[in-house]
Amino acid sequence: MGLPTWCNDTLMVSRPGVKQSRGVNVKDWEHPVTHMITGCSVQPQAESTDYSQPAQPTRVTCVAYVPSGADIQRGDKVTFEGADFRVETIPVGWRSPFGRASHMTVNLTEWEA
Repeated sequence: MGLPTWCNDTLMVSRPGVKQSRGVNVKDWEHPVTHMITGCSVQPQAESTDYSQPAQPTRVTCVAYVPSGADIQRGDKVTFEGADFRVETIPVGWRSPFGRASHMTVNLTEWEA
């Protein structure tokens, strides 16, 4: 069984295409491949500012709860409510011992300068 019905956020996942450069396959962010993941819940996690830098970049993190088996991986770009996040860690699966709410957690990070 998936996440509860109140998990109704939708994520747009972008992954780089692949192109050849000097005989080697490399990531091609100019031609990303995108798909949607529905039935998610995105929750704020933390925000921090680096005051030691002249631009004082802000780091915003969220955790996304997505259905088990969703096509999402480290390095993907996730767009949610107009903000672009990066998947910085490997998505982790959570299996319910009772079969009720198996899902995956995905840590999302957004940097603003």
